Amino acid sequence: MSQESVLPDVRVFEHLALVSRLLESSVNQALVKQQAITLEEFSVLAVLGGAPAGFLHMTELSAVLGTSRSRVSQTVARQQSRGRVIRSECPTDARAAHVMLTERGRALLRDSGPVYEEAVRSRLGAFTDDARRLTVLAEALQSIVGGLRRTTVGTACTRRRTARAAAYASVIDPAP
Repeated sequence: MSQESVLPDVRVFEHLALVSRLLESSVNQALVKQQAITLEEFSVLAVLGGAPAGFLHMTELSAVLGTSRSRVSQTVARQQSRGRVIRSECPTDARAAHVMLTERGRALLRDSGPVYEEAVRSRLGAFTDDARRLTVLAEALQSIVGGLRRTTVGTACTRRRTARAAAYASVIDPAP
């Protein structure tokens, strides 16, 4: 299929997906090399670190990260075995589990944050030098994310914390 025959929205998707994969791979390599933590693990710590209540349900964590519950569960299990997070039963919903950072997890998040930020900045290169272009892109992508973000069925515990959901979601999708 020639580039001319591909619809513009399909080309946009393909470019976004490629940029995402390349950026994720590169940032992941920097985090592993300098902090011995994967980007996926860092993302879990970052979201938990920004949770207003100090914890999240596994389903909430999955929704914020935009990934499957099983993938989040595997990542959390690795983090738990390394002493970075604690997983506990939800007191109001026996089917749900809470996840929160340990001091070790907080320390790793503090140490890894600058590595993460530098890796992102260096990989985006000259594009980040034009603040106006970057703001326009961030706003456009945030709008797309808002339209794509899947909603989750809340548990008894999460239904009482609906207002807080938007606050921790902004950790991943901060307003530009």
